[in-house]
Amino acid sequence: MPSIITCLVAKRLGNKFTDNHWELRNFAAKLVASICKRFGHVYHNLQPRVTRTLLHAFLDPTKTFPQYYGAIQGLAALGPSVVRLLILPNLEAYLQLHEPEIKRHEAWCFYGALLRAAGLCMYDRLKMFPSLLAPPTRPVWKSNNKVATNKRKASTDALMQQQPPAKKIATESAIRMMPINSMQTDLQGAVSSFSTTVGGSNIGVSSMSRPLSNDNMLGREVGGPVSRTSTVLAQAWKEDTDPGNLLASLFELFGERSQSCSSLIHFKNSFSITEGASWSCDHITGPKSYPKTNSWKEGTDCCSWDGVTCDHLNAHVIALDLSCSWLYGNFPSNTTLFLLPHLLKLNLAYNDFNLSKIPSEFGRFTSLFYLNLSNTGFVGEVPSQVSHLSKLVSLNLSSWIHDYEPFTIDKHALEGLVHNLTEVRHLFLDGINMSSVNAHVFMNLSSSLRSLSLAGCDLQGKFPKNIFNLPNLNLLYLEGNQLSGKIPRSLGNHLQLTHLDLSRNQLSGQIPLSILNLTQLEYLSIAGNTLKGSIPDEFLKGLKSLESLDLSCNKIQGKIPQWMQEVGNVSLTYLNVSHNSFTEVEHFPWNIIEVLDLSSNLIRGNLPIPASTINLFLISNNSFNGEVSSLICNASSLRILDLSHNNLSGTIPQCFGNLSNSLQFLNLKKNKFYGTIPPTFAEGCQLSNFNLNGNPLEGPLTPSILNCNGLEVLDLGNNKINDTFPHWLGSLPQLQVLLQGYHKSREDWEYNVVHGGVCSER
Repeated sequence: MPSIITCLVAKRLGNKFTDNHWELRNFAAKLVASICKRFGHVYHNLQPRVTRTLLHAFLDPTKTFPQYYGAIQGLAALGPSVVRLLILPNLEAYLQLHEPEIKRHEAWCFYGALLRAAGLCMYDRLKMFPSLLAPPTRPVWKSNNKVATNKRKASTDALMQQQPPAKKIATESAIRMMPINSMQTDLQGAVSSFSTTVGGSNIGVSSMSRPLSNDNMLGREVGGPVSRTSTVLAQAWKEDTDPGNLLASLFELFGERSQSCSSLIHFKNSFSITEGASWSCDHITGPKSYPKTNSWKEGTDCCSWDGVTCDHLNAHVIALDLSCSWLYGNFPSNTTLFLLPHLLKLNLAYNDFNLSKIPSEFGRFTSLFYLNLSNTGFVGEVPSQVSHLSKLVSLNLSSWIHDYEPFTIDKHALEGLVHNLTEVRHLFLDGINMSSVNAHVFMNLSSSLRSLSLAGCDLQGKFPKNIFNLPNLNLLYLEGNQLSGKIPRSLGNHLQLTHLDLSRNQLSGQIPLSILNLTQLEYLSIAGNTLKGSIPDEFLKGLKSLESLDLSCNKIQGKIPQWMQEVGNVSLTYLNVSHNSFTEVEHFPWNIIEVLDLSSNLIRGNLPIPASTINLFLISNNSFNGEVSSLICNASSLRILDLSHNNLSGTIPQCFGNLSNSLQFLNLKKNKFYGTIPPTFAEGCQLSNFNLNGNPLEGPLTPSILNCNGLEVLDLGNNKINDTFPHWLGSLPQLQVLLQGYHKSREDWEYNVVHGGVCSER
């Protein structure tokens, strides 16, 4: 017997982590019960000793969950009366003690054993009164296949003859022959130590110390009037009320969780796992994608699964984050996801649901306060039921699929959305076609709104002046619409704004001076409009926190004013003023600038050198002159350098060859550089595009350029190079375009890369 008990309550069984010790403990429990039943009448102290040992393990707060599991299985195997006498009185405090670790897999198995034990005990009590399991509308008793109603009384004796004898109420082994007071005495020591461990909990001896009278033992009343039966029944239910309530909670806990886990498994199986479904996560938006649902295994606790969050008090699944999870396939309109009514947060962003429609059943999630369905391949019309989610604080339905069926929203649905979402703080509807919507509908948004993004929504008409009546607004994106008119002065009233994007619209006139009030701005883009005039010296002077500024593709003229030297000189990392009519710039004062685009202006004078933090420097299509200072080679992170189509002269700085271990794109086309090509290119050269076309260069190309084994384009055309064709260039594995000398058939050929963007036609 000691060896078998060890298999029940030992801390560790087996040599490997994968060994199924749970099954071994189950088998040992059944074996212990079988031995007690077979030999209990010979060895009268056998079962009390076994019970005492298991009770010690059950009540010892230092034991592990596998040990608790074995003890519970062992006690349960000894019969419902053991469970009722030893487990149920301690159930409430026991659950409170172990509740903090409910998410652990071992705790899940332990709770399951506790549920089964308590459930079998309660069922054993219920089956003594079959009528309770399915009560009729009025009292009915069966006796000898005849029915007796309240009009024809049946004898209580006949009723009670169907109940099991008293001995069957106790465990079917030696415990039924042991006086209950003796049992309490034997267990006194085992229980008392635990009763003081859990502070403030009436568990242990205090729960069991009252002697059980004969009236307390169901089945001993085998005769008498119906009132006697009712008294016994009432007493039985009184004793089991608290454990019964706890059992109901257990059923709710595990039943709810089991259903939730099953629903999640079915949802997972609705899709295939395809890495390309979350491509943009890795290449555009930032968070790394991976298949989160690979951790979802049947038979394990779903609250421990990746992306799943549960309420530890009631086991409800309250949050599901499957963003960037490689999910691909049609989104079922009857998906089991809708069987999770307690969801508070749902994020399915950056998966590919293959041009599915958004099911109207999303309106069932009435408790949601966060919903993100952005960039999931949904098309068609946004269902009006989404507006029923009145508790939403954040809603993101953004989509950028325009090659297939458009993503639209009916104006009435949008009005309902704006009207009902009284708690919304963040609203992102990018890419949803709103060409039939009047932009003034957004005037009715909650005044607590902090983020509003309507980029690429095809909003049309005059710029809505009152759209800015949102005092707490931090972010406003209206990029890529067809809004016209002037930028309203009321823009300057939003002192909390940190991000503002009005680019690629049809806005005209001058930039209002009220923008000077937006001292919290970190990101500002008004590119791609038809704004004109010069920029006053005081413009943007106070924007000390500005990190990104884009004024490209407008009609702004004059010199880049003095304010440029006072804007974000310790914060600005991105500046784009390309495709304007600026004529002069003095120097670049920004200490941590990374991207600087001055291309396609009318700027004259010597070329200023940016800070060493620069990694993209574009000044093409201007009138810069003079030599290029070798200080530019201090920019050790420089990846793209485009000096083409200027009047720069002198020799090419020889240090460009050393920069090639970071430089990927070097374009010196159409200048007046003379002399030789840099003689050396560093080992590990990263150049993929090297363009020297249209310069009076004479020197030969040296074999060190073979260090640039990723070179794809080499343009030496329209120079004065007098050398035989370097056939050794054929060993460059990636080389696709090679131009040497001037070829009339290729006079108009030019290799282009995307840098700084191209202004759209208007």
